[in-house]
Amino acid sequence: MEPVIVRIATFGALCFVVLTSLPTSAQDPGCQKIRISGSTSLQTHLMTTYTIGNTELFVEGRPVYTSDTTDDRIYYVSGKYPDDVPYWFVGQYPSPGDNGLHVEDHRSLYANNIEGTFNIWDPEIREWKGAPYVQISCADSGYFGCFNAADHDSSVIDASIIPLGPRVTVEWCIEYCRNYEAKSIAALSNQDCICGSGVNHNSFSPKFCEIPCGGNSDQKCGGAGRADVYQTWVGVCVNEATTDAIYSPRYPGMYPPYQECTWEIIFEPDKVIKFYYNVWDVPTGDRLVITDKSGQSRILGPYFHTAWTNEVTVNFVSNNLVNGRFAVQYEAVDHCGGIGATEGIAQLFPSHGGNFAVGQQVTIRCTDGIETVVECLHEKIFNVTGPYCADSPEGEMTTSTPSTGTAAADDHAAEPVTRKSQ
Repeated sequence: MEPVIVRIATFGALCFVVLTSLPTSAQDPGCQKIRISGSTSLQTHLMTTYTIGNTELFVEGRPVYTSDTTDDRIYYVSGKYPDDVPYWFVGQYPSPGDNGLHVEDHRSLYANNIEGTFNIWDPEIREWKGAPYVQISCADSGYFGCFNAADHDSSVIDASIIPLGPRVTVEWCIEYCRNYEAKSIAALSNQDCICGSGVNHNSFSPKFCEIPCGGNSDQKCGGAGRADVYQTWVGVCVNEATTDAIYSPRYPGMYPPYQECTWEIIFEPDKVIKFYYNVWDVPTGDRLVITDKSGQSRILGPYFHTAWTNEVTVNFVSNNLVNGRFAVQYEAVDHCGGIGATEGIAQLFPSHGGNFAVGQQVTIRCTDGIETVVECLHEKIFNVTGPYCADSPEGEMTTSTPSTGTAAADDHAAEPVTRKSQ
């Protein structure tokens, strides 16, 4: 499920956003970078980001994605292995085997459009198992990728070309196109800004979009007959487009001083929210604060990975000193509920009274000094059930509504090294 942002109000630099669930189009343009997530025990090396390769590798019109951390690939297979149906495979390349992930699909042109249930290889029992918890999504939903921009074969639909000159930047083009009614994408091809209502599916490898932008050499402005394509909601506080990410104002440039934005993210009640930090350059003095629906607040940042509830508010405030930028992706994940505090439990870490996400560990410290570490499994149960402490009346995990309060000051710190009692 993806949320959609709906405009509420804007007052100067102060913006308010509400995200609710709406259906998306059947086939969106392919993302240049995608993320596979969800498994915390099997094939964990495949739970990472993948990029459309720097070579022209296509299988029946579908691109091959290369892992950003390993030698694994995501690619389409039209052969008979393993179930005599077309499928996407994640793992070794160019021939699939009994190790990795696969999902039946003959319709999707790009991996981020796959809607089927993945199967995952379990090496312990040497069998494929259904893995409905594995998700695939755009790792940078605001950037579509590198597309054809040639006049005779442009990928941009309803294109309007605006020459911005030698000082062009990505954020300048995005802001320009945002002022055009019914223009939802901004494409940059050398010194030209191309505003359009969409793109077709003729994307190219990043190697074809390597021309530095004249106004910022750290940014790319397409290539010969090619254009880097962004969605126009990138870099603003208030959006209307479907999204699974939060971008700083005027992204990918630096945000201005005295910015204040608010995003509200809402998923189904049986989910919690997981965050990924694609870009994080937020200097001291600027902050993003996340508040769940019970009123508890923590600082959002690379050490904070999972919210406690299905609804959160993210507030961003910048000062007038050093500027920065950020791009934060998020998704809905399953949870095991909470763990009820009792007289026998001296401390829980993390201690927030909310729900624990699949894959998340909880350290339970008893009043007698014994510690137990439990983990939320994909089956949405803890691997160890209560009572966790001697002479404690608590039972198994609780799924009750989190209590209202403020999280401990150190809850945004890195996860501690924990031990399980013998």
